Amino acid sequence: MGKRLPVFLSAADRLPWAWVRFGIRSLGFMAPAAIVMLAYLVLVNNYFKNVDVTIHADGVGYYDYLPSIFLRHDIDRRGKTMAGDPDLYAGVRDYPDYPGGRKLNKYGCGTALLQAPFFAYALCNTPLEGTPADGFQPPFQKAVFHAALFYLFLSLLLLHKILDLMAVRRGLIFLMQLLLGLGTTVTHYANDDASYSHIYSLFAISGFIYCAVAWFRDRRSGHLAGLLIFLGLIFLTRQVDLLVVLLLPYLAGSWSGFKQAVATALSDFRGLGIGLGLMLALVGIQSLLWYLQVGAVWVYSYGEEGFNFLEPKFFKVLFSYQKGLFVYTPVLLVAMSGIAWLVWRRKWFQALSWLGFLCAITYVFSSWWSWFLGCSYGHRAYIEFYPAFFIPFALFLDRSSNKWKYLLLLPALACIPLNVIQGYQYKKFILHWEWMDGPKYWDVFLRTDKRFNGMLFRHEVDASRYRVLKEIDLGDVQGAPNTTVQLLDMAGDSLPDLSQVQLIRVELDSDLSPETNTTIVLTVDAADGSTHYFWNERPLLHYRHTHLGQWQRGYYNYRLKPIPPGGVNRITFYVATGNFASPIRNVKLQLWSEADKIILP
Repeated sequence: MGKRLPVFLSAADRLPWAWVRFGIRSLGFMAPAAIVMLAYLVLVNNYFKNVDVTIHADGVGYYDYLPSIFLRHDIDRRGKTMAGDPDLYAGVRDYPDYPGGRKLNKYGCGTALLQAPFFAYALCNTPLEGTPADGFQPPFQKAVFHAALFYLFLSLLLLHKILDLMAVRRGLIFLMQLLLGLGTTVTHYANDDASYSHIYSLFAISGFIYCAVAWFRDRRSGHLAGLLIFLGLIFLTRQVDLLVVLLLPYLAGSWSGFKQAVATALSDFRGLGIGLGLMLALVGIQSLLWYLQVGAVWVYSYGEEGFNFLEPKFFKVLFSYQKGLFVYTPVLLVAMSGIAWLVWRRKWFQALSWLGFLCAITYVFSSWWSWFLGCSYGHRAYIEFYPAFFIPFALFLDRSSNKWKYLLLLPALACIPLNVIQGYQYKKFILHWEWMDGPKYWDVFLRTDKRFNGMLFRHEVDASRYRVLKEIDLGDVQGAPNTTVQLLDMAGDSLPDLSQVQLIRVELDSDLSPETNTTIVLTVDAADGSTHYFWNERPLLHYRHTHLGQWQRGYYNYRLKPIPPGGVNRITFYVATGNFASPIRNVKLQLWSEADKIILP
């Protein structure tokens, strides 16, 4: 027999192969999430398209901690009021007032904290000479997009870890990642609204759920500490998301298991101490920022905005065409089959604890003063809770012996193209950003043609504030397909003084077939052609008043910019018939003036 090698040499000889095996396992773990992210990037680059501005609306508030601290140096108001030092408040004018004449950023700082590494990279690689050093230049906009992609990728990996702990098969785990990444509204909030908190909250809640599942299984101090650390991050990112703690009984699997885990946690001084210490340190970051801004360590930052718990819009939050969760993210309704399976198997504790969690968060969300959360694709408050829907769905598909269960994958996978199309519609102004209803939804369902862009964003006015200066009857449109029919060419004394006209309203009768590509052109010019005051080419479909395909009296209001007085002007109105799929009759044009702006001769 040969001489045995020393133990340390034998271990060193094996070390490279251990690293190789570790690398292979890591690649196998990350590959499904990477495939989903690659597919998402293909959609962004070739369908949704990248956006130049990712930091906007609410996202400005979530992100603004970074430029406020590192570029403008105005997070600390130094006891000065906005009236006393307006330059100090130049970057925060949209924040709500706080007693004492100071301003408070109402949004949590957790999103900015997670974006900080990407902000730092952009800051170190962006020449700010010759531009306003405000942190909103294109490299910073792109950095926020990259941050959202990164935390979406981590969320997919955490979903994998959660389901792997639950012994779900790898193929089903990949399907759940695919459904989360491409079948839900995260497709919008990781691109167009990448500065909003939701993708970052999704990461924080996914981390919390993973640590909770691991803690319920092995009672390790590290997992208990991780659970509490993620809870602190959730507080920093979006405080209402602390409701995720209501999911813990479901994750425990039974009431006795939950009670035993709580008792064990209270006796785990190491894990509890480390976790609570770091959680409080995270919470302390927000308290410090509040103190620097308004001199208080604990505030309700949303001012007069709040909850009306006596009038929740429970059904609307879930099912309305305006922002209903299951309307704009129907894959979650399919995923609810996992709860139906628990009921069928009489696993009452798990079923009722999960439904209790859903009812609780829905009650809170539906009680917010703006239950639909303004301009948004779907009901965005649920985004960070999406993993809670896919966990029971995956367990149902993995554990059920029903051979028909896989038929549910057909509607689930069909939700991917539906979500992609609806996300595209939202981006292209086909879905209204706030005021959708049933007729509007079905009029544009799966419609992506350019002629539908902006159809539901018609400019409405209070007619009682206007007086009609002149009405012109243009009759019916007589013509053949693919021709141009001019209905009006009026100039000079035939027109009233257009300097007093703020709005032109055009009315017509038509069935407004969804297939029509007829367009209408209205122009206002100086009679000699020297000045163009107004030009608008608009699809006939934009005259919609009720359902498309129904005979109706449609109209459109054209808002004019101020026209100088005293000139000789000209109005033309013509129709490009296109396929002429809809007849057009009884066309009338009205010149409206705001009643309090009419100047009598």
